[in-house]
Amino acid sequence: IFTFNNLVAARTLSIAFNFKHLVSTQRHFSTQSTPLLLKPKEILVKEKGSYIEINYEGNKSHTLSAEFLRVNSPSAEVKGHGFKPKIVYGRRYVRIIGAEYVGNYAIRLIFDDLHETGIYSWAYLHELGENKFSLMRKYLSQLKSIGKSRDPRKNTANTAKASS
Repeated sequence: IFTFNNLVAARTLSIAFNFKHLVSTQRHFSTQSTPLLLKPKEILVKEKGSYIEINYEGNKSHTLSAEFLRVNSPSAEVKGHGFKPKIVYGRRYVRIIGAEYVGNYAIRLIFDDLHETGIYSWAYLHELGENKFSLMRKYLSQLKSIGKSRDPRKNTANTAKASS
């Protein structure tokens, strides 16, 4: 398990997950939406766990916020156990506090809201990176349709108003 010590004291975390020692050959994944997905060369956790930077061979990279990763977790809890996906709200300030390899195909991220069941495959991380703007727009639209917010304080205020 990778943990991040002194989160408060550190201005910027630059903890690198180096994948070179996992497998000596480059792995490629293929899906219909992205013909060639590369295994990350490294994943950097930045700004006290507020986002990750995924670097691939050939100077390609993706930057994904902790909030975005949390609300798009591939866990059964979020994906809906095969039924209707759950819309996760109020996670604007969530942080990544740990991570661990899952074999040589994925990483499990641990968030400060104690969510730790999402296993992010290299292919899924690449897919999120390639589609982050459209996925975020969709997420914001879903929040609006159910009257919820990214901000946890606003959701508390909405609940208090509804119950009075």
